[in-house]
Amino acid sequence: MKSNPVVGILGTNGSISRALPPIGRSLEMAGWNTGNLIYQFAAHNYVTSPKVTITLGSSNEFEKIRNSIDILHIPAANQLNPKFDLRSWAQLIEYMDKPLFIAGLGIQCDLSDEEIVLSEGTIAFINALKRYAPKIGVRGASTASVLKRYGVDTAVITGCPSNFLNPKVNGVSLAAQIAKAKASSSLRVDYFPGTMSHHLDIETKLRALVAKHDFRYVLQTNEHLFKYVDGVRDDPEMSHYINWEHMKLTPEISRKDYESIYAERTDYYFSAPGWLDSMLRRDLGIGMRMHGVVASIQGGAAGACVVADGRIQELVNTMGYPSLSLDDARNASSLNELLGAVSFDPIQFDEKRRNLANSYRGIARESGVPINVGIV
Repeated sequence: MKSNPVVGILGTNGSISRALPPIGRSLEMAGWNTGNLIYQFAAHNYVTSPKVTITLGSSNEFEKIRNSIDILHIPAANQLNPKFDLRSWAQLIEYMDKPLFIAGLGIQCDLSDEEIVLSEGTIAFINALKRYAPKIGVRGASTASVLKRYGVDTAVITGCPSNFLNPKVNGVSLAAQIAKAKASSSLRVDYFPGTMSHHLDIETKLRALVAKHDFRYVLQTNEHLFKYVDGVRDDPEMSHYINWEHMKLTPEISRKDYESIYAERTDYYFSAPGWLDSMLRRDLGIGMRMHGVVASIQGGAAGACVVADGRIQELVNTMGYPSLSLDDARNASSLNELLGAVSFDPIQFDEKRRNLANSYRGIARESGVPINVGIV
């Protein structure tokens, strides 16, 4: 393998030009969730040799890319979902025919890891990983267990690559930030709206708690809401969705007041660096979206994730991030009280982060990818 190989990275470099119309196209490039940009930015930054990004479904010249790269790198996410079919990913791996570096692969399902049955296309993807990747970096033990059932004995737990973005973050400083936020009567809070598919009572409660502070919503998904924040007001489907959400969450306030929150207090980011930079001006990021919380913490603010499903639980367990249960949210009468229930072990956080960084370095080394991760 070359000492300075060219690495083809599946995804973006962490930023997407908003000169691209329409908003749906940008969301599609981000995998329909801008949280993906956080770990794609991380993966892109760590690679120290020449690199090129590869976007599935775009007008990439795949033959030219195949002839110009030495290694294929996949900064993975929750691709192991029974509803997904990753045959196109398997075909890309086979077509590129290069050594493969993959990390961050996780399950996404309401079922337990013993119950998950993956599609034939996704099994083809796993088989391609087995052929081309010396080791497969996964988000946690549950994902490793699922892969084991499909014949993978090379899984290594790495958590998410975004965990290593800011070497200055440590357990003691993070615990101090959470304690400071708990004691503050006026917080600059980022709230990450959920998917609305589960736990509407928790969504309502969390929005009510943050509303008593200097809050903003930071969107990660939902094309209807992105359109509204962009100033679109004449889209019937968008209007129907917002009306549904309004009536589900806060029917006691007017539609006008409900919409004003999205119009006046909502942001989104198609730039991971811009998102991370914004957290220097915030105190706390909270919600049921793991990568919003990761962006908050890696950007220098406090963060706490409300564990709403197994994929979040897996990452929280693996990386030792500050967390809250659904019952913690239900029972809290204020945001400060909720922060008092945060589960976090600063010593364990540092230890896990060091170990995960070493595992990530090890997989990269075996795959032939030169990286620089600042965690020691």
